[in-house]
Amino acid sequence: MVWAGPGDVKPSDQLWHVQQGLGRFLAVAPAVAPAWAPLVRHSVTTDAREHVIRLITTGVFKPGEKLPAERQLMERLGISRPALRESIAALTAMGILEARQGAGTFVGHLDPARIVEPLALIVNFNSEVVRELFGVRSILEAGAIQLAAENISEEQLAELRGLVDDLGRAQGSVKRFLQLDIQFHRAIHRASRNQLLIALLESVAQLARESRAVTSRNAGVRERAYRHHVRILSALEGHDPVAAQEAMLEHLANMQSVLD
Repeated sequence: MVWAGPGDVKPSDQLWHVQQGLGRFLAVAPAVAPAWAPLVRHSVTTDAREHVIRLITTGVFKPGEKLPAERQLMERLGISRPALRESIAALTAMGILEARQGAGTFVGHLDPARIVEPLALIVNFNSEVVRELFGVRSILEAGAIQLAAENISEEQLAELRGLVDDLGRAQGSVKRFLQLDIQFHRAIHRASRNQLLIALLESVAQLARESRAVTSRNAGVRERAYRHHVRILSALEGHDPVAAQEAMLEHLANMQSVLD
């Protein structure tokens, strides 16, 4: 088989680079701070904002949960009312918190589409960032499909088989093919059973919408993508993490080559 892509990189070689990148990504993950640890002062407002974020990411406050009363937060964080209000206003603008008139302040549901809005403009107008986005997606997709190959259920495999059949019948419709392609990848992400990875991939998917729309317009690309999906499904049916990763990376490399 002839491997397409810059430098004719084989999926096995590309997999090594993806694994190295994933290892570096995990190695620098920050340690979890105690829920109510005293603040190390830099800027009062910045420290308070970061501490509230840690309370959310460590599960002290959950999506949809109401924050404690203002006075209680001031006492726990040891800050003034103006500093607290400024911090909450900043987090609300970021979509992390949600202010409800007359009800209080609640933890938002952190919609990935809202979170990546500032990055979307950069991606859409910078071809180099688009290439880097494919690199990020390759790292995350490789990890997700490895977990999926190990954890996927028969029910989830049946869902993927149905989607692959639908992709085969949707060759003549760009819009339908794109919708099914997104559903196929999301089903694999869910099969990984790693909620953080699923959230990261959803954020990347929001940024990659435009590039996916471009690649889906080409009938030849749709036909190749369909064959790639068949191979990916076969590897998942065999619960083979290595074959599944190689199939996914070949698929992504081929899609990237269309944009280069």
